[in-house]
Amino acid sequence: MFSNKQNLLSCILCGYILGCLYTMLISDADPISKYYVSNISLLQLVIPTIAFSATLCLITVFKRVNLNLLLTGLIFAYSLISIWKMTNTTAYFGFACIAVLAIIIFRFADIKETEILKCRKTEIISVLLFTVISVTILMIGTVCRLKSYESSCFDMGIFLQMFEYMSKTGKQYTTVERNVLMSHFNVHFSPCWYLLLPIYMIFRNSVVLVILQVLIIASGVLPLIKICRLYKLGRTDTVLCSIIYLFYPAFCSSQFFDIHENMFLPAFILWLYYFMCKKNHIGEVAACLLILSVKEDAGVYIICLGLYSLFSKKKKTSGLLITIIGILGFIGTNLYINIFGEGVKVNRYDIYLAENDSGLIAVILNVIKNPAYFVSNLITVDKLLFLLLMTVPFIFVCFKINKASDLFLLVPLIIVNLSTDYTYQYNVDYQYVFGSGAMLFCAFVEEVSTLKQKRKVLLISAMSAVILFSVTVSDKIQLYTERYENTALITQTNEFIDTIDKTVCIYADTYIIPSLYKFDNVYLLDNADVSKAEIILLDNRKNDYQGKLEKYKKTFSICEVHGMVTVLLNY
Repeated sequence: MFSNKQNLLSCILCGYILGCLYTMLISDADPISKYYVSNISLLQLVIPTIAFSATLCLITVFKRVNLNLLLTGLIFAYSLISIWKMTNTTAYFGFACIAVLAIIIFRFADIKETEILKCRKTEIISVLLFTVISVTILMIGTVCRLKSYESSCFDMGIFLQMFEYMSKTGKQYTTVERNVLMSHFNVHFSPCWYLLLPIYMIFRNSVVLVILQVLIIASGVLPLIKICRLYKLGRTDTVLCSIIYLFYPAFCSSQFFDIHENMFLPAFILWLYYFMCKKNHIGEVAACLLILSVKEDAGVYIICLGLYSLFSKKKKTSGLLITIIGILGFIGTNLYINIFGEGVKVNRYDIYLAENDSGLIAVILNVIKNPAYFVSNLITVDKLLFLLLMTVPFIFVCFKINKASDLFLLVPLIIVNLSTDYTYQYNVDYQYVFGSGAMLFCAFVEEVSTLKQKRKVLLISAMSAVILFSVTVSDKIQLYTERYENTALITQTNEFIDTIDKTVCIYADTYIIPSLYKFDNVYLLDNADVSKAEIILLDNRKNDYQGKLEKYKKTFSICEVHGMVTVLLNY
């Protein structure tokens, strides 16, 4: 009946996984809880397992079935369903599932390099389908976060109010960033925000900016597809690369910390890499200028791509052009912040400054003088987990260095994320991963195109991206959709805020600030001088609520509760 014992074993394993899937679907318990087994009888697992195994055995008699590939798909499905049903997801469970899948695919699965998608139309439809799935999930989660008062002043409140000021004055003014009316240009050089202003002017709604961020990040799949074609990847392989990008955990999870100018980096960097490969100098200049418009530190990515092109691609004209623009842009934007603003955020690298040292140059000189200390700070327990989440979706292929010059593509990961002790910069839940993640994609596509078994690598990479996407996003989706279902409190809070006079001076808790973006005179309450305040809005869901209430009730005459906010009035 069977060609070998391996087929019989594969049928039994497939039947067992199907049985496990069945029991998981009929149970409401957390699959990684020890109490899960108390809700499932042994017969509920054994009977489906025997039935599924026998059915597969019968099918293999009459038709050839790739059982190892089927087993891979079933384990993948079991992993995803387990993660989405977990109360508290863990990345290590995801890593374990990926390891099992990798062993099966690389050791046992018979996956040919033949083209599955027969025409370009099928490729486009496939990419669009996965784009819609990714974008829809992210839009639902991030919009629910905003509408349920789970977004904070930093950074959602800042940018929402900034866009209102931009729509009225054309300037990036905000009062909540430093509790004084000032331009965001004092903090960061980010003219890229003006690209979104025309769309915001049409809708004048906070939800639009959240949706735009999801779409802008997803748009990076367009230059990625073009890069895949330049490297002669087939249609199926290109779709797999697109899946990796659309479900890349770092790009997706970080969107739940609200909008940020770094959202532009993935698409802009990939477009620059594409124009660089095409030797399109006009495109190179345009992409460089767009990257420089994101933030004062964005020149680092341009410089690294320029040096990579100069030494790796042997494209001297492109390499020199991009490197020069990157160096001049980096110096220019940083000088602007130092002269007209608060100064560059060198404090995030204070661990490299000795007593009486200051400035970026001192950091660089100290690293050169003591490289051992620099290296010792690159890897900690938290940074190792971060590094795994960034690179496991590529199955570490991005580290397959064929030439020393390829290391330039990894430099931003080291400088921006690993070399600092500022915890947010080595956490995939925050926006500091967009630039270095895009650089890893450049390295990945180039290196994977040279592999003999690229289909296997891309398949396990795509599965890894989706599994880790689920690990990093599922708990957030569940949390914010549940919070959004509390419609009564949300409605009461919204209705009250709509009644407040737009001219009064308001001091509010951080999670209330984003809903006040249409007010010109609003400030963050945290330890602020409230002598000028006419209204104080306290978030009555938070642990420090009672302490704040007792503190401010002494000087504010009227106290009212409206949904999630407790209102203290001084008039």
